[in-house]
Amino acid sequence: MLAFFLLASSSVWALPEGRRACTLGYVNSIFTPSQWPDRSLEQLAHGQLGVIDPRFDHFYLFLAYRRVTGKPVTLADLDRLRQFDPCWDDGSSGFHGKEWASSSVMQAARREWFSARSASGLPAVRPGAGARPVSSVMGYAESALPNCNPSAFRTAARTLRDRMAAHGAGAWVGVWAEGQDRVMQLCFDASGELPGEASPDAPSWLQADRRYQIAAAHFYAGHHDDAARLFTEIGADASSPWRSLGHYLAARARMRQAGAAETDAQRVVFWRQARELLEAPAAGAGDPSVQPDIARMLQRVRLKLEPARVFSEIDARLGARGLPVDVGQDVRDFDAARAGSARFDAADPGFAAWLRALRSDGVAADADIATASRAAFVAWLAAAKRDDPRLAQLLERAAGVPRSAPEYQTVQLHRIRLLPDARRAWRIAQEFLALSAGELNEQDRNRVKSAALTLAPTARDLASLAYREPIAHPEVEALRTNPRVIVPVLDTAGGELLNRALPLDTLYAIQSSPVTPPRLRRELLGVVWTRAFVLERWDLLQKLQAGMRAYLPPASAVLMQKAVAAEPTERRARAALFLLRHPGIVGSVATEVAYSEGLEALAMPNMHRVLFEAGSRENWWCSLPQGRYSQEAPTPVAPPLPAFLGDRERRQWRKEYDVLLATPNGTEFLAALLLPWAKAHPRDADLPPALRMVVRSARGGCITPRTRTMGRDAFRHLHRHFPGREETLQTPSWG
Repeated sequence: MLAFFLLASSSVWALPEGRRACTLGYVNSIFTPSQWPDRSLEQLAHGQLGVIDPRFDHFYLFLAYRRVTGKPVTLADLDRLRQFDPCWDDGSSGFHGKEWASSSVMQAARREWFSARSASGLPAVRPGAGARPVSSVMGYAESALPNCNPSAFRTAARTLRDRMAAHGAGAWVGVWAEGQDRVMQLCFDASGELPGEASPDAPSWLQADRRYQIAAAHFYAGHHDDAARLFTEIGADASSPWRSLGHYLAARARMRQAGAAETDAQRVVFWRQARELLEAPAAGAGDPSVQPDIARMLQRVRLKLEPARVFSEIDARLGARGLPVDVGQDVRDFDAARAGSARFDAADPGFAAWLRALRSDGVAADADIATASRAAFVAWLAAAKRDDPRLAQLLERAAGVPRSAPEYQTVQLHRIRLLPDARRAWRIAQEFLALSAGELNEQDRNRVKSAALTLAPTARDLASLAYREPIAHPEVEALRTNPRVIVPVLDTAGGELLNRALPLDTLYAIQSSPVTPPRLRRELLGVVWTRAFVLERWDLLQKLQAGMRAYLPPASAVLMQKAVAAEPTERRARAALFLLRHPGIVGSVATEVAYSEGLEALAMPNMHRVLFEAGSRENWWCSLPQGRYSQEAPTPVAPPLPAFLGDRERRQWRKEYDVLLATPNGTEFLAALLLPWAKAHPRDADLPPALRMVVRSARGGCITPRTRTMGRDAFRHLHRHFPGREETLQTPSWG
């Protein structure tokens, strides 16, 4: 039983317990996660594939491959695959990834050992005064991977109970327990003390156990040469009850050495030594339970020594009609980066060749669309471009794919993307989007919307397509219930169009339309107001007056002053005074999750970009339209304008776009309106909050030297003319 002290101390724990819990992390969009499908493994295995995204982890694409090739994935296969799912959480997942030391699995296992140890009544060895919380030989600093795995603690507890049942709570079991205390302490502190040799008069069972304990202790302490030597001796000792494990664990030590080696030559030596140990007749002899682990480990070693050959063997097994018992390990060991070397058989492509075709940039030159298998056709369709000479053949075959086919939704998405006839593509998109939530999940619905964006025949249709609902996910719910979080209503593609490809009148039409989703209308209210102000569209500002006053009742007085101002200079100044009170009213619709204390609060990362938790939205704007952090940065290429815009609207967009591009950052633009007004009306009662905001925002972020000068001027005016105001007392310095 002591064997299990080491069985899972590699970088992945092979634990059957757990659950599927995909995380968004820093990569996956809340609308269309790119690494995993928002479907259960059972759905995928039964052919409910949804839209096959080439960006998915190859684990999920393997399940899709099996379905489109007509090869089964049995319930037994699925159970064998489950714990190899990249989303599988065995209790060790944390915010920043795997948190092995503090995981619930590890803590539960340690409690089991401590409980058994306490129940034994035997004296315990306490850690030394200099013991560290986590000192790993794996080298991961504070997020260290413990030197042993949870099953080590659980098995130690069982073994202690077994030894007590066999030998009682006598002195020799006490010696065993004290030695095991030192072994277990090394799991978290590699610098701890190792157990000593058993005394010559110790019983044979303790002599054998102690030799094993010492070998394990050397392994945990990072003394891999000693561990390999001692485990090899155990494997060569015909009298040892641990003989069948000796070579296996010696190989584990050599693998650890290979991982830490500084040169390729050294690594090869250690990998070869590990292979010799695993292929030795004594490895696992007489113990069938360890043979699967030996086979998996041998495959890992061979992948290092002869990667092309082993990759080919794995690919052949993954493409066979029936899957091997170790299918999960095969999928994990499959190196997607090697798929480019696989030969493509259009009649029955292997997994590697299919994956390469799916992720390729275009259709193979020798592709025979008419006779190719379903799998080959799906891969080619996903990779096709609009200028492909075989596009007509691909689309003709795509039109005949039945709704019952696992690839149906994938095919429909690419028909929308590729059809030259925009009206026909639009009709397909509308039919697709009319499917129920049970037929089309939110992840795939958002993909279809993105594919159809450029097909929208009206601004109303564009708004409907651009608007996004996040997938149902615990992390999304946490964001939505956090009052400091701004959850976007557009993804990047929708934001590109609404922020950078529509004239202001069209944006206003979308914002004011009752059929526009309420969350998008609310987001657009501030954006349209801000752009109307910058572009001096006083007619639109008047139309937005009621909506803005309802949205921000405390600002009604300032808005009314602007509304009744007859003189243009005062009108601009009053509008600037209003906007300076609300840095959260921005010039572009957000496309990423942002953090903010509220519309009235200055978002700190605009000035100190590392202060993620203080807020991450822009203050007003860094650039207009969205896309540059500073005005000096290169101007991004504007997206193609929607087809429904007429010539007059396109000319208007060009004129507005040039003005917006030339507009300085929000702080500088507003200060340029505020300071002349302050000079002419030095004691205007509405000035202090605005002056303080200019001072604070001019301290850093997307600013220029001119912005900083304006911040200093605002500071001087605030202190000269309003020395007793609260805003002045809160602003003791300008830099």
